[in-house]
Amino acid sequence: MLFGAQGLAISNDMAFLPKGFVYLEDIDPTIIQDLNFATEENILGVPADGYESERVICTREAALALSKAQKDLQNQGLSLCVNDAYRPVRAVEHIQRWARDLNDQKTKARYYPDISKEEILGTFVAANKSAHSRGSTFDVILYNAATKEAINMGPDTFGEASFTYSSKITPAQQSYRLLLRKVMMKYGFRPYDKEFWHFTLIDEPFPKTYFNFPVR
Repeated sequence: MLFGAQGLAISNDMAFLPKGFVYLEDIDPTIIQDLNFATEENILGVPADGYESERVICTREAALALSKAQKDLQNQGLSLCVNDAYRPVRAVEHIQRWARDLNDQKTKARYYPDISKEEILGTFVAANKSAHSRGSTFDVILYNAATKEAINMGPDTFGEASFTYSSKITPAQQSYRLLLRKVMMKYGFRPYDKEFWHFTLIDEPFPKTYFNFPVR
C-alpha cells in the first residue's frame, strides 16, 4: 500500500488506471461494494464485457464526494452500497445488444416483470452513450451500517417501481429513497428519478469523455 496526496492510501496497482481515476476502497473503504455487472446477478444474466473484477472504480472527485455522503449517512446509522460505478464502453454496448435482443427474456421475472423489453432501451438502458463510462456516476442503495444488511427501499426492477416517486412502494420505502436522494444531492450529485439508485456528480471531471478500459 502506498500513500498519495492528503495522506490517502492508494493501491499498488493504481498505475493501471487512467489519470484521475481511483479505486473507491482507497478513498473510503467503509462504503460497501457489490458490483453487479461483474457477476451473473444483473439484467444480462452473465458478467458484462469489460468487468474482470468486483472492484469499484470511479474518478477521484466522485469518490471524494461519495465519501462525504457516506459520512453523513453513517451519522444516521446507514451506509452506502455501490452496485455500479465506472462502466466500460464495451459493457454499455453489451447491455445495448441485450436490450435489443427481444428473444432473450431469461431475466424478465427478476428485473422487468411489469414492462415489455421494448420499453427498456432509452429509459432504463442508455440508447447511445452512458454516463457511467465517464466515471462519475454511481448506482447506490442504502445498508444498515451495523448489520451490513440492505435497507428495504422497494423493488429495484425496471418500470414505475424503480421511480424515486413511485405509487408502487410503501411510505417507509419512499422515505429511504428520498433520504438517499437528499444526501446525494447535498454533496453534489444529480439524481435520475426513473431509477432511484442512479446519481451523477454534477461537476464531473470528464463530462464529454467516455472510457473503455476494463474493470480489473
